[in-house]
Amino acid sequence: MGCISVGRFTIDDLPAFLVFAISECFAVMRGILEGRLGDDADITCATAILAGAGLGYAEAAEIASRPLPRFDLPVSGLRRDNRSDTPAR
Repeated sequence: MGCISVGRFTIDDLPAFLVFAISECFAVMRGILEGRLGDDADITCATAILAGAGLGYAEAAEIASRPLPRFDLPVSGLRRDNRSDTPAR
């Protein structure tokens, strides 16, 4: 059972909200990479998304400020050619 179905989030138009959230994340990532946004822009972005989904600002900020859990990424499956740095095809 998801957060929307149990009433945790209040999102009237999920497709529109997803477009908003994804585009906001990309804009913030670009701003960080270009040096226009500070080190805490990711927290501000996450807070805005959670608050936009219906959480109170204080709770959204607390959740967004939590450290991310550590996890291992799966191996990509790309092989490196022994003779160069280009991925094998």
